[in-house]
Amino acid sequence: MDPAEIAPLLCAGVATFNGIRKMEITAGDLVAIHGLGGLGHLAVQFASKLGYKVAALSSKPEKEKFAWELGAHHFIDTGKSDFPTALQELGGAALAILSAPIPRYVQPLMRGLAPRGRLLILSPVGEFKADSALMTRRALSISGWSTGHALDAEEAIDFARTHGVKCLIQKYRLGDVNKAMDDLLHARVRFRPVLVMD
Repeated sequence: MDPAEIAPLLCAGVATFNGIRKMEITAGDLVAIHGLGGLGHLAVQFASKLGYKVAALSSKPEKEKFAWELGAHHFIDTGKSDFPTALQELGGAALAILSAPIPRYVQPLMRGLAPRGRLLILSPVGEFKADSALMTRRALSISGWSTGHALDAEEAIDFARTHGVKCLIQKYRLGDVNKAMDDLLHARVRFRPVLVMD
């Protein structure tokens, strides 16, 4: 693997890989992943390669083909559909992953969970509202995950290498660090910016 592709696995890769595998769900269960950006594109690949059925959720229909290429089994356009109902029609998600910092999606994702389902928040969303009656009735839970330790990083890299998980990156020369930061702040980077030494 290109070292530049490995670098983001030490952060985003560990967070998604660890988050998914620590949620105690069964192979073949449905995992719904909201967002196909820096965290989401890795989550789709890891979940699919770990043996789960993956529903990729995005408000951008042009990302559907990309979702299939990443290994998704279903694509749900959240802008056009009642996506909690769409998830329930697939049997409900054992795990729903919020990979973007958008608090308004917490409650709809919870409505798309199967009984005893879990919502995993990988990107800080700040304060949000959750329906405690729904959580109690259906035994739902919410978890957060940030990263892991050195062994987790090793395992994430080994899994990615063995199973063909690719972190999509945009390389910048070290001298272009200011451009990289500007592109990152203005959402012009395709997934993960990586500085490379010349």
